[in-house]
Amino acid sequence: MKQILLLLLLASSTVVAAVPSKPSITGPAYHIYRGTYDYSWTKPSGTTYFEVQTTWAGSTSTSRFTSTSFTKTHTDLGYYTARVRACNSSGCSGWSGYEVNRVVKHWKPNQTVTSGPSTSSSGSFTLTWSKPWGHGINKYIVERSDNGGSWQVVYSSSGQSLSQNLGNGTYRYRVEVCNIDNVCSGTGPERQVVVNIPPPVPSRPSVPYVNWDLYHPYGSSIPVSVPSISGATSYYIYNGSSESSRAVSKQVSSSGWTSVPSVGIGYNYLRIEACNASGCSGEGPSQRVKIFERPSAASVSVSSHLPSKNAAVTITWNVPSGTIWEQAYFNVKCHTATNSRVCDQHIPHRGSENKSQYSHTFTADHVGVYDIEVRTCNKSDSYCSTATAQVTVLPQTHGKPQYNLNWDIHHPIGSDIPLVISQGIDGADAFDIYYYPAGNQPKFLKRVLKSDGSTTISASTLGNHTLQLASCVTSRSGQVRCGNLSDSARIVVYDKPQPVQASIDSNNVLSLTPPAGMLWENGYFKVQCTTPSGQQSCNEQIAYRGDMALPLVKSLSFNGYGQHTVTVQACNENERYCSSPTHKYVDVLPAVHGHPKYNVNWDFYYPAQSLMRVNLAKGVSGATGFKVHLNKVNAPDSAKTEVYVKATEPHVDILIPEIAQYHLKMATCVEGVNGQPVCSQWSPSQLIVAYDKPQPVSWYFSHPEFWNGTVPIPAGEQVTLNWAQPSGTIFETAYYKFTCTPAGGIGGCDGTVRQVGDKTTYTKEITLLKPGTYSVSIQSCNESERYCSDPQLKTLNVLEGKTHFTAPAHVSIGTPFALSWDIPAGMSCARNGSVYTNKGSEQVTLYSTKSDLSFECTQNSTITHQVLSTQIRKLAAPVLKQQ
Repeated sequence: MKQILLLLLLASSTVVAAVPSKPSITGPAYHIYRGTYDYSWTKPSGTTYFEVQTTWAGSTSTSRFTSTSFTKTHTDLGYYTARVRACNSSGCSGWSGYEVNRVVKHWKPNQTVTSGPSTSSSGSFTLTWSKPWGHGINKYIVERSDNGGSWQVVYSSSGQSLSQNLGNGTYRYRVEVCNIDNVCSGTGPERQVVVNIPPPVPSRPSVPYVNWDLYHPYGSSIPVSVPSISGATSYYIYNGSSESSRAVSKQVSSSGWTSVPSVGIGYNYLRIEACNASGCSGEGPSQRVKIFERPSAASVSVSSHLPSKNAAVTITWNVPSGTIWEQAYFNVKCHTATNSRVCDQHIPHRGSENKSQYSHTFTADHVGVYDIEVRTCNKSDSYCSTATAQVTVLPQTHGKPQYNLNWDIHHPIGSDIPLVISQGIDGADAFDIYYYPAGNQPKFLKRVLKSDGSTTISASTLGNHTLQLASCVTSRSGQVRCGNLSDSARIVVYDKPQPVQASIDSNNVLSLTPPAGMLWENGYFKVQCTTPSGQQSCNEQIAYRGDMALPLVKSLSFNGYGQHTVTVQACNENERYCSSPTHKYVDVLPAVHGHPKYNVNWDFYYPAQSLMRVNLAKGVSGATGFKVHLNKVNAPDSAKTEVYVKATEPHVDILIPEIAQYHLKMATCVEGVNGQPVCSQWSPSQLIVAYDKPQPVSWYFSHPEFWNGTVPIPAGEQVTLNWAQPSGTIFETAYYKFTCTPAGGIGGCDGTVRQVGDKTTYTKEITLLKPGTYSVSIQSCNESERYCSDPQLKTLNVLEGKTHFTAPAHVSIGTPFALSWDIPAGMSCARNGSVYTNKGSEQVTLYSTKSDLSFECTQNSTITHQVLSTQIRKLAAPVLKQQ
């Protein structure tokens, strides 16, 4: 019981394999031919074997495979199908799709090409052919046509060659290729074989017959008679430059006359060979023939190339190379330009005479060119060479070309210079013209015919040129021979000259210098004057010739004020060739204005930003107005102030803009064109000074005893004020103002000192009689107190204490005098007294003692009987001070 249960448990645990999936089958293409093909399929997972089902001609069969492919050979036509399924122990999959094939006939094979000889001299030969493209080829059919007859099958099998043994004739072959389906290619290309079994070789011919014509021109054919040789079916005619050369080989099929091309220049050797199918006889003996061309040109000389008229001229020539031994000749001709034959000779040449040179003489009886022609000919005029020479009887040398120019030697640039052709020179039919820049070598320009009558020369370059002519004659062949060059003629080609260099001096004399490009002759100066209103006041022509003294001068006169224009041009022959105008300008101006110092009433100093009145002159004749010009010294002219004032105005006021120095100028004006003023040159300038307050005055006190103002001074003592001119003080009309104001404001001193020209340092003596403290100041003033500098104050202390001093009013030299003074109570001497004289040292010498005169304050207060040697200028009493 336990065993049964165990078996049941084992059975219930067995795994059943799944049925495989459907495979897919592949094989050859749908259309196939007879043959063996492979079929294969996929192997799904779990497959242990396959079942393959095939169908052919309606019959179906199934086969079992463990592999994934099989091979099938198809031998019949029809449809074939196959399908497969995968199987294992659990069963089989569904069938795959069908692999379907149709077995069809083979395609038609390609044609083949037959190979073999084209000829046969024995009748035995073999033809072969190759296997072309195609399937199932199993047979070759060979057809033959004999001598153009119908086609007959001579071979039908699988081989690829055919051997034949035939008699004389022409045989054509063609091959057709077939396969196992009996599908054939059609006949291929034909192959022809000619069977020709040769006869015996003919005998050798004799010397070719040429009818005794042994000279032939180059490039021609040589007539030859071919003999008849037994058994010959054709003939070969050979020609060459030697007996072994076959440069020419010509075949003919029968005897009789024929022609053979010549070979090169010189001797040709003709031979004949007879032939048939068996071979040729070999060459017979040769016939030598001379081949010629035109001989070389003879070397011709003449006894004179330039003979005089009516002279005898001998022509000599050699026998040139290439002249044949017989049948050669010379033709001698002499032609002039009119085509007349002066000589015409035919001279035969015979080699047997052994002549190497010939000659002929003729008379040159007129002016012209003789074209001499010596022709060397072989056999006919078609094979001639020509040698030439020329003999020229020259015309006389041409005369002076000035006559041909009608003596007109000046011509403008770009014009055509007319030239008359001479008609009276014997034999001359043309003329060479030489035209070139003067100083250069003669240069040919052109040739003209006498029949032209006239010609022109292009005046294309400026300057002096030279013209020369040569008389010429023309040959029949067109060659020209000319005589010597004539004398030269000068031709001047001109254009407009350069602008004139001109000047006009202060006396209105116009000076002219001829510019470059002006003709030596036939030139002139054109002078025109135009007034300021545009009216023409002069229009003159001044003739010029190259040998005139320079510069040319012309006095001009001008009427009316303003700027007159003088226009000058240099002209060559006519106004069309005048230079560009040179303009000169002459100003006809009123008289120069007088010095403007009078117009400002000698007042040259003005405060800045004030108006300067300028009075206008009334006595200037013809003046209609004035120009007033004011500008800073050294300033550019653009900063100027310039006004025009009519003469009817009495004055004009000009603003002085800022502190500076100015120049004032004036000009007299008259009314010009269109009412515009025309003014004189500027007058002399007047310096005008614009000012403001000067800088403060720098000053100090001084005293004869070198007192420096640091201690009080006694009342009544003189003190000197010293100062220098400060910056900003004007040159004239300035003054210095000084004041001495006591502490109480009453008394003191006031005064002025005038500024004098260029003086820069000043002094002023003051005496203060009352004691006290004074405030002293000095100011620099420009014309009025409005323009005074700021005051510079200094303090001066004055004390009571001057002596009561008594002195005579007059003292004579050499006369005794007495001085006296007192010393009040509480006072003592501060300084001695002094006598000042005119000697300048402000000390005197006593007459008796010759010592300086001074007196002690401490002495008795009287000095008597003093004698002086010079005049007294001033007495200074002793100075006291408080004790």
